Parts: sequence; C-alpha cells; structure tokens
Amino acid sequence: MQITTSIDEKLTTLSISGRIDTNTSSTLEAEITKALQSSRDLVLDFADVDHVSSAGFRVLLIGQKMSVSKQSSMKIINVSDYVRALFDMVGLLKVLIIE
Repeated sequence: MQITTSIDEKLTTLSISGRIDTNTSSTLEAEITKALQSSRDLVLDFADVDHVSSAGFRVLLIGQKMSVSKQSSMKIINVSDYVRALFDMVGLLKVLIIE
C-alpha cells in the first residue's frame, strides 16, 4: 500500500493505492490520525485500492469515530465496484460516507 497526501486549507486528501490489510492498516491508521489532527476534513481517495480486509475496515471505523469526535468529516471517494461490494457485505455503506 502507498499513500500520497495532499493538503489544502481545510482539507486533507489521502490517495491510497494497493491493499488495505493486516500488514498495512497500521500505516493507514497513523496517516488518518495525523490528517485529522491537522485538518478539519479528510478525503480518502480509493481509486487505486483493490482490496480492504477486516483490519482495514477497523481502521476506517476508527477514523470515522475520530472525525465525528473532532466535529469534522471523513469521506471515501472513487471506490471500485468490488471494494464497494465489500463495504456492503460488512454493512459499512450505511456507516461510512462513501461517494
């Protein structure tokens, strides 16, 4: 997994590529935490994400809870049909903001 960070005035975008799994989820969690500490809103660009495991879902839920507690927003964009189906299968389409 690779993460590229882009920062605007009030928005941080993390462009993620590869798999979000047990081996990479801690890196994503650290980047989400860092972004939410320094920015009001966070966008996760999943255009190049090809798989999300349960460890990845856990990190996304942690990020969502953190954004709510900081009164900011976290949304996920450019989700492939396959990854969207994974979100649907575990019931996260109703919990996370996915565009």
